[in-house]
Amino acid sequence: MIAGMPLDEYRRKRDFTQTPEPSGDHPGERWDGWTRLPAGNRFCVQMHRATRFHFDVRLEHDGVLMSWALPRGPSLDPKHKRLAVRTEDHPIDYGQFEGVIPSGYGMGTVMLWDVGTFEWTKESAEDPMRQLTKGDAKFRLSGTKIAGEFALVRIGGRRPGDDQNAWLMIKKRDDAAVEGFEARALDSSVRTGRSLDTIAAADGGDPRQQRRAAREREAAERRARSQRHPGKQAVALTPPLAADPVPTIPSRTAPMLCMAADKPFSRPGWLFELKYDGVRALLRLEDGKITITGRSGRDETSRYPEAQALVHQIDATSALIDAEIVALDDAGRPSFETLQRRINVENPGDAERLRATIPVTFACFDVLHLDGRDLAHTALRIRKKTLRDILRDGPGVLYADHVDDDGESFFAALTQTGVEGMVAKRADSTYQPGRRSPDWVKIKAWQSQSCIICGFTAGRAGRGTIGALILGY
Repeated sequence: MIAGMPLDEYRRKRDFTQTPEPSGDHPGERWDGWTRLPAGNRFCVQMHRATRFHFDVRLEHDGVLMSWALPRGPSLDPKHKRLAVRTEDHPIDYGQFEGVIPSGYGMGTVMLWDVGTFEWTKESAEDPMRQLTKGDAKFRLSGTKIAGEFALVRIGGRRPGDDQNAWLMIKKRDDAAVEGFEARALDSSVRTGRSLDTIAAADGGDPRQQRRAAREREAAERRARSQRHPGKQAVALTPPLAADPVPTIPSRTAPMLCMAADKPFSRPGWLFELKYDGVRALLRLEDGKITITGRSGRDETSRYPEAQALVHQIDATSALIDAEIVALDDAGRPSFETLQRRINVENPGDAERLRATIPVTFACFDVLHLDGRDLAHTALRIRKKTLRDILRDGPGVLYADHVDDDGESFFAALTQTGVEGMVAKRADSTYQPGRRSPDWVKIKAWQSQSCIICGFTAGRAGRGTIGALILGY
């Protein structure tokens, strides 16, 4: 999407009789904070609550705004490399847009989060398009909230015909770097000072939140009717017609497992996810509470009390979600070493105390059952889209996103971050409980180290088992 006819794709996706977004055909409203910036060197960042909450980073070039969508937003912390998905070019007037998109593509609330100037740096300044085509461009931002030098590095396919939309946006180490910076914590418009919720309320409400609220009201009404008339049955003079049974969540479901591969691969029709270094879990939402079942079938609910917050982050009355429980380090990477202090905690009081110092995150990557519907036999691609639609972003939960087709470039990029590896999944695969299937393949990125065993420590609570090995190298 580096080359092409500017704005054709943008206009094709929108109905300008329904959306307040600028069409780019004629000048729209003017905001001095944008129009007074030097033309040709402007950038903007917008916070967008749509199907997937994300930020859009847009750089002005050759009469359009080149755009990248960042699920977690830009970061000023050099340790945090942020996924950036290349989207269609936008008109220049979009740099001052803020409001609610009521329906169709992009439906949701848009905040103008930051604006400023930018300049290409180093070799990118000579020919920006050549560097973008090569997949490595560098620039410097001067904004209100973000500033300093950044790089955009493509991790999608580099061969002709491959998907080239997946990138990483990386902050360089300079005077503008800020450790632990999170864009979402700055919930205020650079144009009006309003929060995202205030913008939505001023324009009649966020349509996605309204739909979720309507679904929640309907679910509450169904529960109330059920409680008012428990077990009530109609008297029938003739035998009733047989009704299709309503599927219920199975009482026991074993997670689907991966086969191992020695090296990464690229293949059309496959999805590639990060391999999270944690504990596998099935999250069951029923009767307004979450229960957790481990891979062995053991009930793990009391070990992770923070899971109950997910009741308010899943837009459903019942669901069965496949996830990995992880503990994140200071760089945002899963750390199994940190998680070990939570794994074998037996006492609920101890678990409640540890959640303050060693919080866990639930990385959700599949949904098997939803509001009476058995999804296990639908294609993975559909299950993941369904999961994304019902999962609200927030502390303690994340949606396990993926890259399509190009596993080799994705693997090359993630090996630089120190994560465990990746999982490749056939996009049209069904869910096969308890089976180690070739439709799911894991590839580890860790390098090996030859060690000697020097000793061991005893297991906790006098179990007589090995607690840890003492290694030397």
